[in-house]
Amino acid sequence: PQSDSARSKMLTGIGGFVLGLIFLALGLLVYLKNKKGRPAPQPAGLLS
Repeated sequence: PQSDSARSKMLTGIGGFVLGLIFLALGLLVYLKNKKGRPAPQPAGLLS
């Protein structure tokens, strides 16, 4: 049916958008972390 196709297309678009936002945020975090002179101490639980 048309509704299933439209919903699938919408979910695919939303999924791609969310993935893009995640990668953008990760890239920004890495960029900002590398731009600083000394690495900031971070809790070990963040990366586990």
